Amino acid sequence: MKVCSKCKNLKDATDFNKCARSSDGLFSWCRDCTKAMTRARYKQDPDYWLSRTKKWTELNRERSRVIKQRYVKANPERDLAQKQKWRRENLEKDRQVKNNWSKNNRAYCNTNLAEYRARKLHATPSWAEPELMELVYAEAKYRGLHVDHIVPLRGDTVCGLHVYYNMQLLTQAENAQKRNIWPYELRIPL
Repeated sequence: MKVCSKCKNLKDATDFNKCARSSDGLFSWCRDCTKAMTRARYKQDPDYWLSRTKKWTELNRERSRVIKQRYVKANPERDLAQKQKWRRENLEKDRQVKNNWSKNNRAYCNTNLAEYRARKLHATPSWAEPELMELVYAEAKYRGLHVDHIVPLRGDTVCGLHVYYNMQLLTQAENAQKRNIWPYELRIPL
């Protein structure tokens, strides 16, 4: 047990950060008071602290990478939520980053597109009704939705056909959430 010199409360030793310079090996302020002080400093001059963080990251690239990987591994949901929030707040920048990546990796993108077209051709049987499929795509364009294959053309356990009966209309978010998973519960009737 130790008394915090800032808030004057008696707290458990685990509520204090380590400090090699002190006689008991613990920092004099509790973690709550230290966090509050750090936040107050940051609010006074955020640009200064961001520049310090950026400078430290540049000088310690490998250590920074390991710390980030450890954080992502320990907090996958939080990391995903932060990424999604950033994308929502920076739509134009995100789009620009993706466009630049596509331009710099043109061969990879072209290969994937060619593979997708080949899979689609091989997944389209001779008895398929192209007129009905064209209507589905036209309806999707009119309603601003995506055409999704209920049974994915390239799934882990099963591969579907590129036919009218295997198509559904989904929003962009629903389609991204579904991925190549089958069976999937989300269904929007045509």
